[in-house]
Amino acid sequence: MKKYMNITIILFMVAALLSGCGESKDNNSNKDNNNINQVVEESKNVNVDDIYMSVLKDETKYISEENKEILFSEYMSRYEGIDSKVEYTLFDFDRDNENEMIIRISSFDGFYLILNYEDGTVYGFEDVFRGMTTIKEDGTHIATGGAEAYGIIRSTFEKNKKIDEVVAEDDMGTYKVNGKAVSEEEFRETWEKECTSKKDVEFNVYVEKYEAKSSSKPSTTTETKEQKSSFTEGTYKMTKPSLVGTEAEGYDTTITFSNGNANYLESYWEAKKSGTYTVSGDTLTINYTLGNEVNSIEGDLGTKTINETEIYKINGTKLTIESTTADSYTKAGDIVFELK
Repeated sequence: MKKYMNITIILFMVAALLSGCGESKDNNSNKDNNNINQVVEESKNVNVDDIYMSVLKDETKYISEENKEILFSEYMSRYEGIDSKVEYTLFDFDRDNENEMIIRISSFDGFYLILNYEDGTVYGFEDVFRGMTTIKEDGTHIATGGAEAYGIIRSTFEKNKKIDEVVAEDDMGTYKVNGKAVSEEEFRETWEKECTSKKDVEFNVYVEKYEAKSSSKPSTTTETKEQKSSFTEGTYKMTKPSLVGTEAEGYDTTITFSNGNANYLESYWEAKKSGTYTVSGDTLTINYTLGNEVNSIEGDLGTKTINETEIYKINGTKLTIESTTADSYTKAGDIVFELK
């Protein structure tokens, strides 16, 4: 009898243990589900418009096309000393059901900074006014490569990449729609549908005159005090282009020097380069390590690694080129930049 009682007790204990394990497993499963639901709920509660405004207010950094974390004020330091009106608009630029912010900067002939939020990070993409002369409410926009080359563009993003699709283009009388050759009549019909009939986005004024933070901080390069004193950091504008008289040459071309870094910007062809610089006596050497490729219709095709060296002679607030590895035809004295 005792034998059967012992077996009964053992079976009862095993059943109780299994019941307890099942309850624990269910509890853990419920906890996991609650955590997942909480993460999903938190992602839903993210207000991307507020995040973009925090970037504009210099409270949040974004990832630049050079893959660097920077503040908006750092980006705007290139416009120091220039009256720059800053405007913005918030809408679904790339048609992914989430807003982007487009910042319009009225310096020279105009620039845009496009902010896109993705997976908890804000990415920034620059374009010139000619690359987005008219922006429609569905995100399509006009890009021009001159009076005889222009087109309609749609853009999408993949983290730090901006992908442009040409909807329609007229390249000196050669017409294409979605990459296929068409007649002028078909092109005009597409233009009416994809551009003329659509409403333009409206911009809000953020500030009439942006006060850029001073970029004249002590250089991080290793020159002596005597060598540093021969050069003043800041934004230098080209005053003498190498080919005087051409439409694009020297058009709103600047080099901004800050903390040992150099950023080249030429707005007509949207050319950008970045790198570092050093000073030795009255000689300034720039080593550009990143630069973009430009197409007259599609605009900026992305940043690539480069290795270009330019050497300038410092004469007060003027920089006169001595040599460059980028152009074998440029000679000493051909190009002059002057501090703005």
